[in-house]
Amino acid sequence: MTAQLLIYETVVHLSAARHRDCAVEIGGNYGFSRKTNSVPLMAVEFPFAASEYAIVFAGTKEQFMPAVILGVRESENLYLSQDSKWDAKYIPAFVRRYPFVFSDSPDKQRLLLCIDEAFSGFNREGRGQKLFGADGKPTPYVEEILKFLQEFQAGYARTQAFCEKVRELDLLEPMQAQVEMASRRFRATSSPSWRKTTNWSCFISTCSRCAISRRCRAALRWFEGPARTGIASPHRPRRPKTRTPSRGRREPRRDSDG
Repeated sequence: MTAQLLIYETVVHLSAARHRDCAVEIGGNYGFSRKTNSVPLMAVEFPFAASEYAIVFAGTKEQFMPAVILGVRESENLYLSQDSKWDAKYIPAFVRRYPFVFSDSPDKQRLLLCIDEAFSGFNREGRGQKLFGADGKPTPYVEEILKFLQEFQAGYARTQAFCEKVRELDLLEPMQAQVEMASRRFRATSSPSWRKTTNWSCFISTCSRCAISRRCRAALRWFEGPARTGIASPHRPRRPKTRTPSRGRREPRRDSDG
């Protein structure tokens, strides 16, 4: 299964013929991601995710994408609570877009809006948001989903371009992460090969702190996109940031005539 369909099971093209009487009940249950230990991250999300997640670049030496680590074991998501709530302030857009996703049309000329019918909130009893109106046209809710996925797809393309620039600037080096569960020790070592480790190969920035430290900011400055707004979901919105007043702010000096 491709990275784009990592958490999806039964993806079906959304159509009035099949889904006229269907609805989705979106809540705070993220149980669908329980067996996922990493998900892709868009470059536009770095400022929002860096304080809560470990960001790595997964793939090969020539082609890689950012991802956030959710668990150290395979099929483990440590960001889920016992009642399947997400235990972090920021939720990656890859997770928030579920159960909707784009897929290629048979002729590969356009993208089709799809839904995972295995989603627990998918129903034909009218619970939650209706997908189509009585006239067979998509509801305003579906139109908002389309806008969100278009923004996500654009962010994905920009992230691919960003990664290409990072590769050109040679900002990353291959690393191997080893976790000893009994002693709770973590060790990251340079690896001369691009072999897969447990279930992904990862690259950790050669910068001293994180994926958006000094050297990577040079690439981020090149990256152009809505980096200050993130990717907001219509059904799982990001928590708005609260601005705190600056301390010790000086008033502008005024010259007196006297």
